[in-house]
Formats: sequence, C-alpha cells, structure tokens
Amino acid sequence: MFKEIFTPFLFGLAAFTTIIAGGAIIPGVINEARMYNLAFPTVCQLFVLRLPGILSWIFPMATLLAALLSFSRLSSESELTAFRAGGISLYKLTAAPLLFGVLISIVTILFNETITPQAAFAAENLIIQLKDIARSAPQIRENVNIPMYENGQMVRLLHARRVEGGRMHDVHMVDFAGGEVARTTRARTAEFDPARGWSFQNGVAHQFAGDNRSALVIDFQAENINLNINPRDVSGRDKDVDQMDLLALGKYISQQRNFGSPEVPELRVKWHQKLAVPFACFIFVILGSTMGIRPQRSSSSVGLGISVLVLFLYYVLLSLFGMIGALSPVLAAWLPKLLIGFYGFAALCRKASV
Repeated sequence: MFKEIFTPFLFGLAAFTTIIAGGAIIPGVINEARMYNLAFPTVCQLFVLRLPGILSWIFPMATLLAALLSFSRLSSESELTAFRAGGISLYKLTAAPLLFGVLISIVTILFNETITPQAAFAAENLIIQLKDIARSAPQIRENVNIPMYENGQMVRLLHARRVEGGRMHDVHMVDFAGGEVARTTRARTAEFDPARGWSFQNGVAHQFAGDNRSALVIDFQAENINLNINPRDVSGRDKDVDQMDLLALGKYISQQRNFGSPEVPELRVKWHQKLAVPFACFIFVILGSTMGIRPQRSSSSVGLGISVLVLFLYYVLLSLFGMIGALSPVLAAWLPKLLIGFYGFAALCRKASV
C-alpha cells in the first residue's frame, strides 16, 4: 500500500508543480528577464529560488491526488473486495497511506523551516541586486517612530528624524513609568553595535524626580542603552512572513506585540498556518482514500480535476477563516482541516461498515 500511493504522489508532484509554476512563477520571471536583460543562468537561478515557495503548498495537493488515484485503482479492479474477503479491513488498508501522510507532513514542515524561507529571501536579494542596489546598502527613512509596550502600556517612545542603515540621527527617546514621563534622552546619533547594543552619542538626558518638577540633567558623549530593537526594526528592510521560520516568526510576533502592532492577530494566524498547512497531507490521505473508493475506475485527469476542486474549496476556507477576526488564531488555522478530516473519517467509517 505504501508503494501503491508513492507513485501517484510523484505524478501529482510533477503535475501540480508544472501547472502552478507555469502560472505563478514563469510569467514574473519572464517579465523581470525582459526588464533587466537577464542572462539565461540568472533566469534559471531566479526560477529555482522561487520554486520552494510553491512546493510547500504542492505537497498536500500531491498527497490528496495520490490517495485518490491509488484507492480508485484498487476499488475499480476489485482488489479492495479481495482484501476484505481475506479478512483485511479498510482500516488496515489505510494504515500505510496514513503513515505516508504523516511522513509527508513532517517533510513539508522541515522543508518550510529550512529551504523555503532561505530561498525566498535569496530571491528578494537577487532582485535588489538586479536593481543596482547593493545588498548591504543602507535604506534611508525619515521621521521614524517606534513605540514599545509592556503589559499593554507604553513604556518607551523612540523617534529618529533620519535612519540610515544601522545609524539613527537626531534621536529623541521618552521613557514612561506609571503613565508619567520618567526620563527623556536626546542624542545627535545612535549607532548599533552587535556586541553592545545601541550607543547614543553627543546627547543629554533628563531624569525626572517623583514630583516631575525637577530633573537631573546628564550630558554625555556616549551612552549604551539596552533597546529590544535591531537595525531591521528601524530601517524598513525586514523579512516578510514567508521568509521566516517558526522561531523567527514567533520572535517577530513577540516584538510586534511589545510595539503594540495591530497586525499581531494576523501574524499569529500565519504562525499556526505554517504548522497547519503541512498537516493537511495527513488529512488529505483520509479524504482521498474515501473519495477514491468507487465502482468504476477514474482516469488520472478526472482525479486531477477532483483534487483541484477539493483543494480550491480547502484554500478558500483557509483564507476565509483567516479573515474572520472573531475566531482565535488557532481555530482560524486549524478549523478547515478539522472539518475536512471529520468528513473524511466519517465517510471512511461508513464505507468500512458496508
């Protein structure tokens, strides 16, 4: 049974990759090749770097098609009837395919955690280089404000008139304690050092007393201040969600929560989806197995069409639940799989009892 499902899986992998790459990757690569007059090796490199981004979604598709085609063949050629006449239940027959689904889910998670983020970020850097922007060139931003929160209350507000790479110019920072201004710091520049953090230079600090009527004035040439931010937070050159692994995205969500960002719920949904989407491989094995058990044998094209229809419905539900703010991030990411899995398991039990 394991071998029976593996060959259709390879077919589905090739078929869906060809279809989706032809519509999602190749037109963009051709457009960029014309725009930047790219050589053929560069075009191939760009295509290969963007391919992992769709493969992580294709693994569940190929798993569904493999289960559907393999059980369709067994059903149409009466092999399922022979197995059951020999005392082998439908549950035992699906054990190996379910194990296959679990293995593909694990492979997909590992693929998403290692290859996909690195390839997506490398593709973006390649485009930046093609635009004649050096990879390490500093991005310049004006009037940057970064609020920092703890337990829902603002504890620090940082403003920089100009940010250039890892250096901030004309910095003004306000620290709050109990809702009151506790300290203000002005500095001509602030520069990031990976070992020491942010070094504020040529500035003055006002430390206010409890009555806020007097302040201790401190002039300084250089002062190291521990800020839970890095140059990416102020430079605007940050990785997209698709370019982060689970650990990096979790840290980014925690950081955005401290900043009071309204995008935190959406980011949490995407974090759970990074686990939920690969798990669909297991769910689709159950669904494909029940859909494939029919008296007549279906061709590969029919199975491909049914798979596309089911997958379209699944990804519509995934997107729809992700946009419903009333649902928790866990439910928004996992509810489509639970619904499909419940339907597939109920159908499997019904056909096993026949």
